[in-house]
Amino acid sequence: MASGEILMNILVNNKMKKYIGVILAIVILVLAIGCSTPSEQTLSDGIEAVGSRNYDKAISQFTSYIELVPNDYLGYFWRGTCYRQKGEYDLAITDFNKSIELNPQYWYTYENRGLSYVAKGLYEPAERDFTTSIEGDPDQPTYYYNRGLAYFYDEKYTQSIADFDMCIQLSPDNSNFYNARADVYIAQGQTSSAIADLNMIVQLNNDTVLVENAQSRLKTLQP
Repeated sequence: MASGEILMNILVNNKMKKYIGVILAIVILVLAIGCSTPSEQTLSDGIEAVGSRNYDKAISQFTSYIELVPNDYLGYFWRGTCYRQKGEYDLAITDFNKSIELNPQYWYTYENRGLSYVAKGLYEPAERDFTTSIEGDPDQPTYYYNRGLAYFYDEKYTQSIADFDMCIQLSPDNSNFYNARADVYIAQGQTSSAIADLNMIVQLNNDTVLVENAQSRLKTLQP
């Protein structure tokens, strides 16, 4: 597995955790130590810039990397990720398209292209991309989470709840999933189900912001 791919795996699997910045810094250090060619160093410098949220610098590094290694999907993947973070979704989608062309089995690329589509209000292509990610890696709860959100925005509430159900099955201690499902239940008018999910957030007590939000919403929903 390529060094940039290892880092992305760690990023995605820990995207909802508070200390992802620490993990990122550690992996960047490992990458820097392991670099042996100019192209690898360029890729590592770009990833380091992503870690510090200096997306313009990162884009410059990944562009240089693409010039050095034009057939590596990771260059386009990372640059597309930077464009997405900057809100330049069309450029992001173009890079993700190229990354998928070079490696159609890197499921995170579909996820990130799907997120770009969601940001543009294009829910159906986003749903297809998240579905592709799920088919490639059915044990990754964030794929179901993102598709569930896309379904929610697309007012496909039954499908949305099914995806959040799967999220909770795969990761029952993640408060974000209960919070998202509660939103769908409220949209459907299923107040008692929403209250149950909000109470679960309070019971889990593993995210202060979500707990406070849940407590506030419970006061509104409960008679």
